[in-house]
Amino acid sequence: GRHRDVRRLASFLPKMAMKLVETFAKPMLSALLFFGPLFVRVYGKRPEDRKLDFDNDSFDNVFSSMRTLFVLSTLDNFHSVIGEAFLHADKISFLLFAVFIIVASFFLMSVALGVVFDLYMEDHTKTLESEAKKEVKSVTKAFDKLDLHKHGYISWIEFQ
Repeated sequence: GRHRDVRRLASFLPKMAMKLVETFAKPMLSALLFFGPLFVRVYGKRPEDRKLDFDNDSFDNVFSSMRTLFVLSTLDNFHSVIGEAFLHADKISFLLFAVFIIVASFFLMSVALGVVFDLYMEDHTKTLESEAKKEVKSVTKAFDKLDLHKHGYISWIEFQ
């Protein structure tokens, strides 16, 4: 019952974490390492009077830029960052945000969701196969108990 489900979940989580690192974390980190310095160059090195006000987010250095972009990939700070950039920065540089959002939010987040779904389906298939084997074993045991003469079949008389 419950203990079997907990054990299955406990064995499933490390496998899911490793798969997500392979298929999501490495590409996301690569995107952040590519776009982080680029955003610092475009938005972080502006004169003081033309600095963009992103509340708690900034593009002043690479690490804060990567953090801001990571949060942006979840679309959590979308309105504050995109609104400020669109209103006070060059309209052409706004395309940089569009490219990042397409890569990080729509592509990489979809990959992560797909990986989790595939792992769930794989685990579900294993569970179904395991249940089917148990069912065959139980039916075989029941048949062996009912087949009193060990002929390999149960006559109507034996069944009654």
